[in-house]
Amino acid sequence: GLGHQDPLIREGVATVLGHIGDSQAIKPLIEHLADKNSDVRYAVSLSLEKLNWKPESVVQKATYCVAQRDWGTCATLGDDAVKALQLPLTDDSIEIRTSAAKTLGLLGWSPQTEAEKGMFCVAKQSWSECVALGEVAIPHLVHALQYSNMQTQLLIVRSLKQINSP
Repeated sequence: GLGHQDPLIREGVATVLGHIGDSQAIKPLIEHLADKNSDVRYAVSLSLEKLNWKPESVVQKATYCVAQRDWGTCATLGDDAVKALQLPLTDDSIEIRTSAAKTLGLLGWSPQTEAEKGMFCVAKQSWSECVALGEVAIPHLVHALQYSNMQTQLLIVRSLKQINSP
């Protein structure tokens, strides 16, 4: 079901629940609107839309906007969207990571913790910031290395070399 380890199965289940059209599916779908996988989040949002669901709070609306990849609407929600926009900073999709980072930037958000700074510099593709962060950025750079195109991979490797060369 929606709790399965495999994101392809979660995505398929979310899609089927929308096609079935039973309103009893709304609650479990809402619980997975913030799934760690962007394709699952998107499938959940489409199914909720088919079930005529409307967000009940600004925070739910922000989570829904992120799932829908509706960055413009997220930006209009202000501080209420920040938590929802932080989730995709480590997404497998470079486009989603970058879009979330740009939207957070528009909202004037600044990372507070070292981990947030590492995620944010990678999502923004601000390689000089990553190098300046040093070792804190390494796990985030390595994660992004797995899901980036060749040009970005080269920039990430260059950043990793600079971090490891005093």
